[in-house]
Amino acid sequence: MIYQALKSILKLSLRVYFKHIEVVGLENIPKDQPSIFFGNHPNSLLDPAMICTHAQRDICFAAKDTLFANAFVNQFLTTLKAIPIKRKMDHQDQSAIDNQNAFDRLNEALIKGNAMGIFPEGISHNESQIAQLKTGTARIAFSFIKSQKSHLFLNPCGLYYQSPGQFRTAAFVQFAPPFLLMPTLDQHWILYRFEPQEDQQCSFEQFNKLEWVEEGGSVGSGAKIEVSAQEEVKWLTQKLDTALRSITVNAESWDTIKLLDMVRRLYQPGRIRLEQKVELNRRFNQVYPSIAQEAELKALTQEIKEYQEDLYDLGLSDRQIQLKHQRLLLLYRGLSQLVLCCIWFPIALLTSFVHIPMGILIKYGAFTLAPRKDVIATTKFLMGFVLVNGIYLMISIILAYLYHPIYLLITPIALILSGYATLKLVEGWSAFKRTGWIFITCFFAKNYINRLKQRRAILRQKILDAVDRYMPKEMKRLFYGDQSEIKD
Repeated sequence: MIYQALKSILKLSLRVYFKHIEVVGLENIPKDQPSIFFGNHPNSLLDPAMICTHAQRDICFAAKDTLFANAFVNQFLTTLKAIPIKRKMDHQDQSAIDNQNAFDRLNEALIKGNAMGIFPEGISHNESQIAQLKTGTARIAFSFIKSQKSHLFLNPCGLYYQSPGQFRTAAFVQFAPPFLLMPTLDQHWILYRFEPQEDQQCSFEQFNKLEWVEEGGSVGSGAKIEVSAQEEVKWLTQKLDTALRSITVNAESWDTIKLLDMVRRLYQPGRIRLEQKVELNRRFNQVYPSIAQEAELKALTQEIKEYQEDLYDLGLSDRQIQLKHQRLLLLYRGLSQLVLCCIWFPIALLTSFVHIPMGILIKYGAFTLAPRKDVIATTKFLMGFVLVNGIYLMISIILAYLYHPIYLLITPIALILSGYATLKLVEGWSAFKRTGWIFITCFFAKNYINRLKQRRAILRQKILDAVDRYMPKEMKRLFYGDQSEIKD
């Protein structure tokens, strides 16, 4: 009960922290079956929080034991059923690492038909691509099916954050079709892959056989090739790595990712879902390295970089360049945003003495307290989670003690409403400033903006032609027909 309550509060908190969360693939999650959820790890403790609050399953995650050293984090993770795992990099003074107790607890959860979660990379990081996977996930999987003679689902989870360290941005969670690892009566095991059907929940009937491996012996589809237990673990780890890379964005550097994100913006038709944006980014980053040295693409890459630099110098984004820049329309937008700010302002003002200092403390305190860049968002989230709930509770208790017990009920509601008004006020004011800047640049640099629009149209056509020329034949198109521009 406490676990479910904390999970609900955590999900609500994530919806506040992120402006938009898009989740796809829920039909790929098997219900009430032993399952291992494994995913990429770009954003520290937010990653397990995103998976366990949206997977519609109770999941106990494996977490590095050093996290449990902090009393608050220890209590938080323990309530969420996290299990501490020792890593060699954290215990270099020990000759041998014993995780048998942790594996037994994870195994026990699977035996009960529950789910466990793990991040095979072994560490959270902000690199531009997935790190080499550790073999722990495969070892846990084989240990379970061989000891229990039972099937096991392996669920790939792809996580994507538009701006990992920033507040009120977008996040994307994808649950890909799972694997099914199943033992046979003759001491073999078989690996299946779920074939999703429209509007159908994951079930045994929708799995297709991939490969089988004889326990401690042969590998393949009929061919007898002697392999060791270590080699079969390596084989399964490679399968998991391939599955994870197929649903995440990977590139040699962040410069490449930023470049191809601009390519995606120029290429995409109108307004598309975050899922489609991620898939386009993944495809561009997958294909680009093999064709980057083509003379035509080198020249096109340079043109795109120059276009990016000109946008930066003007203080505008590619999306803002596409919008209509009639002065009356911009004036109407600016005034509308200003009116909304005026509506939210008095409501936010009521508790500004609470929310303004709290916001400043979280914004700047996170950069001081976070040990690495990939932990900044987690630090902000945890600081906000503790401060907001703690201060709201403290104010409610004080007012109830001084005046009347009814304040225990009224005060949290009033603080939540005022806090929401503060968020809307900050977002509205930011939108007003952006619109104002566009209005100013439109007034003083209208001809330059029109030239940028023309350059954009030329670049877009060149990208469309390049996609037609270099797109792999086996790759299916995401969009067909007329690719219209973004409309206001």
